[in-house]
Amino acid sequence: MLGPVDLYWCVISYPEPPVNVQGKLQGGKAVLTWDKPKKCAEIAGYNVYRSSRSGVGFAKLNPEPIAATQFDDPAPGKAAFYVVTSVERSGLESRCPSNEAAVGAVQAEPERLWSEAERGRLQAPLRENLHGSASNQLFMDYRDGQGPGSATYAFACRRATPHILWGRVRYQGAGTPADPWTLTANGKPVGKLTTTAKEWEWLKLADAVPGTPQCTVAITAPGPGFAVDKLLLTDDAQYKPQGEAKLDAQAPPTPTGLKLAQARNFDVTLEWQPVPGAHHYQVYRGPKPDFVASQQSLIASPAGPKCVEWGLQAGKQYVYRVSAVDAFGNESPASEALAAPTPPLPQVVNLTLEAEQAKLDPTQQIMDEKDAGGGKYVALTAQKADGKETFPKVAFAFDAPVEGDYIVWVKACPVGDMGYAYASAEMDGQPYNSFLIFFPERKGSTAFADNVRWRVVNSMRHELPTRFHLTAGKHTLLIGSEPHHQPFGLDQVVITNDLGKRPEGRQLPWE
Repeated sequence: MLGPVDLYWCVISYPEPPVNVQGKLQGGKAVLTWDKPKKCAEIAGYNVYRSSRSGVGFAKLNPEPIAATQFDDPAPGKAAFYVVTSVERSGLESRCPSNEAAVGAVQAEPERLWSEAERGRLQAPLRENLHGSASNQLFMDYRDGQGPGSATYAFACRRATPHILWGRVRYQGAGTPADPWTLTANGKPVGKLTTTAKEWEWLKLADAVPGTPQCTVAITAPGPGFAVDKLLLTDDAQYKPQGEAKLDAQAPPTPTGLKLAQARNFDVTLEWQPVPGAHHYQVYRGPKPDFVASQQSLIASPAGPKCVEWGLQAGKQYVYRVSAVDAFGNESPASEALAAPTPPLPQVVNLTLEAEQAKLDPTQQIMDEKDAGGGKYVALTAQKADGKETFPKVAFAFDAPVEGDYIVWVKACPVGDMGYAYASAEMDGQPYNSFLIFFPERKGSTAFADNVRWRVVNSMRHELPTRFHLTAGKHTLLIGSEPHHQPFGLDQVVITNDLGKRPEGRQLPWE
């Protein structure tokens, strides 16, 4: 019903981490349990991370996501700290972890307790907001309201020593910062939040926070001006947070063994050695070996160590580099460059056929048009006879000089006031390909040159052109209007074994 429509969706948040993570020593092993988060319909399992230090240095313990809500660690060590993340069926993993569970001789270790600002209890006009530079891609700011707003955060401290409160913040206004925001801990003032930095920075609050088993930090905002991304409560006076302070900030190793597995006239297949811990890979293409691997040269992001690039030119050399990316967005340096040449075609075939010179049904109309390829085009319109509609087809007889894969381009224009038409292409009596043609203008009165466009034949719901494998010799191509759909005008047809060929003239409706 929808035709060849591509559907896209935008992920505006990562999965919620599990809650109420608990840990205890039992029989020489650490036993961890947790509860599912409130939003858990897409969660397929969980990952468990352990460190010998609180809040930093975590490493994943399980090779695959755990379906259960319990995990036993047989070798926790003298002191062990654990956090857990959620993993969706798509492979998307929580960027922010659960609360931290401590097991063993942990009392002597400094603690570092993190909280994402948007995961607090927010009272409008303090609300969650979205930005790619924020930790977890979400942050908290003042918007869509008036009057004071507030946000509260619960930290479970295990040490009674004085703590330091840090915030990753930035200024969102212009000119002089507005009134500072006030922070309290268990109801007592601990400092003011104010900054002129337009980029995220870590701000240390002036006053110490007492370490209590249940420490509630509150932010009161009298008005707009600031944004808060993340909070840290720690009794480590020597520790200063950096950047997003990701759970895992270590980039995976650079992929090795990049090779050309296959090179055909119009596509290449690249392979490389899999990288442990890689969530996906980034494939870059450039003109020469020293090109920069950047967003401008990114061509693919495959999940596995293989990539097929189609639509290249025959007889041309391409250069590729590959990097590995983990679930937390850490990207490795790009690999050494690989030159991948495509072999040339032994014979290039380009056949241009005029529609009015093909075999036509007697009822089909040949329209005079000075801007058409041969000064004419054929109107493929429905014919009525005995109360029935028929949709005639244009039959092209041609000779293919060499065997190989061919694609077909049609040069079409609207007939009437419809801005699109359904068409069909049938080669040598084989099942036809149904495809949709969109025209630049919807008004039939617009000039032919402003309406006509080239459209490659493909199968409905497929993006790539249909490859017709032809032997050397005679063949027949039928182009028609799909029954019960819109008519259109056919000017020319190009049949070519150059799969990278683009006929001269408008190809996209918006060109």
